[in-house]
Amino acid sequence: MIAFLKNLKKKNIFKSTVCYCLVSVTERYDIMSASIALANYFASAKGYRTALAVTDQDETVLRMLSEKECISVDPTGYKDEYLTYYCVRGSDDLKKIKCRSYERLVLASYAASFDRELQKEADQIRIFGDISPWQYYDIRKNNSYFITDKAEGEQQSGKQLYTASARKCDIARLMKEFGTTVIETGFIKDPYRLEKTDLIKVEKIV
Repeated sequence: MIAFLKNLKKKNIFKSTVCYCLVSVTERYDIMSASIALANYFASAKGYRTALAVTDQDETVLRMLSEKECISVDPTGYKDEYLTYYCVRGSDDLKKIKCRSYERLVLASYAASFDRELQKEADQIRIFGDISPWQYYDIRKNNSYFITDKAEGEQQSGKQLYTASARKCDIARLMKEFGTTVIETGFIKDPYRLEKTDLIKVEKIV
């Protein structure tokens, strides 16, 4: 029996799902493009069995679901030629997806719908946002992502925020106010079909 279990482990049958949560702290940031790119990176470049989930507040994906033939599962999902997509209502739905033998799961969410229960299901959390001056209200509103839980208002250095591109003055402003490092990933033209140059951009997120 012991030898059998060892053989199973060698074949990687006991792999667990690694969940990456990409959270936008600004409302108009295109978190879906980054999430699709990361999911395709895991599926295509790394060969992992991958799914993409979104919180049910994301109207874009809800519209996509209404136009596609849904797969008969709970939570609701559908497939295209690239990935399997799910729309989750909370952490319980995310747990159900984890039980489906996926090696990587990417969750796309906005700060308003990314509650503490969803945070508990995340193995890796990546914070995204547009740090332009006209988006800075959202940055301040969601500043809990940039401070510690130990003491309200205590700044935590070393936090990272990902964005496609930003001005140097805006990067300096975020560093000064929150001690947050900004990582510019660059723009990806087509998150479904990653080119070699895109892989370098996505690897910044991983």
